[in-house]
Amino acid sequence: MSRRWVLNASPIMALSATGHVSLVTELSEQAVVPSGVGEEILRGPADSPAVQWLNGEGGRLVQAVDGLDPAVLAWDLGRCETEVLTWARRHPEFEAVLDGRAERVCAAAFNVPVRCTLGIILLAKRLGRIPAVGPVLGALEEAGFPVDPTLRAQIIQHAGD
Repeated sequence: MSRRWVLNASPIMALSATGHVSLVTELSEQAVVPSGVGEEILRGPADSPAVQWLNGEGGRLVQAVDGLDPAVLAWDLGRCETEVLTWARRHPEFEAVLDGRAERVCAAAFNVPVRCTLGIILLAKRLGRIPAVGPVLGALEEAGFPVDPTLRAQIIQHAGD
């Protein structure tokens, strides 16, 4: 396994809310949470699963990002997205784990490989870490992370559920 991920807040919050945040460390050789991402998550409620994870096991993944890449800054994304993409540009062996369209477009402009939350769920199914994607997608939706119905059907079909 040579998967290395630098994670934005949304995937951590989504996977935490569904009880699947352990997939981050189970499926990657190395995972990094930029310090700005950690700070954003920690501003949430203390009983949030993402806050609890970051205050526990996830805390060891937090890394400072020294100086932001001016080319990424020019895209005017949020601090977290800019830190994730700065890290990924400086460490080309890492995939940026992002869900938002603007940051995925930015990543593509810099040839930064990207994986999204749904991509982690599909990988987990393929590797036998979860028995089916449908229940996880349902849990995501219940936790407030909407999944487009057409995309949901495609993911379930692709996963062979």
